[in-house]
Amino acid sequence: VQRYMVSVCGRRRLRSSEFWRLALARAGADLGRDAYVAIRPSGAGLKHDAIRKSFERFLRTRDLKLTPQRARIFERAFATHEHFSAETLYDWMRGEEGPKVSRATVYRTLGLLLEGHFIQSLDTGRGELVYEHVTGHSHHDHMVCLACGKIEEFHDPRIEALQDEACAKKGFVVVSHAHRLIGYCRGCARKHRAQDELETVNDAPGE
Repeated sequence: VQRYMVSVCGRRRLRSSEFWRLALARAGADLGRDAYVAIRPSGAGLKHDAIRKSFERFLRTRDLKLTPQRARIFERAFATHEHFSAETLYDWMRGEEGPKVSRATVYRTLGLLLEGHFIQSLDTGRGELVYEHVTGHSHHDHMVCLACGKIEEFHDPRIEALQDEACAKKGFVVVSHAHRLIGYCRGCARKHRAQDELETVNDAPGE
């Protein structure tokens, strides 16, 4: 889920301004004027109001305003800790009080939030994208169940260390990364095993 901060891999760790200068220089070509949003330290110190102001600044770079509809979508997306699809968000909008929001506005605003790196998308492998807000959150990866759609978050420093080591060997500068494991959650795996065992018994030749 990703930390939208720059991880610079090298033989030595870079600090403070040196770190950010190198990160911005490498990432600027891809992120352009959005870099001030996409590349920033993660952590709980980013307050909601600061994130909202960053979104307003991002919208201005697109000659757009934070309309009541966009503001409502922003607030609802950041009010939940769940992973949500565009249709789920639209259903929330319809069921709650506030300025009327069309389905098209939901999709367009999610696109802007995604472009500005305020949220990230996750392909569940089940034919839909889900979203979560990431600005100000610590980095984490995902396990996605193909059967029930359950998404579990996890973080393992050993994986991060191995990724940094691999980058250092190649001289590769990481701007962001997303690690996704596709499979079956504990409950669904049990059901699959039970089903396989039942089928094995049924297929066994009779005596």
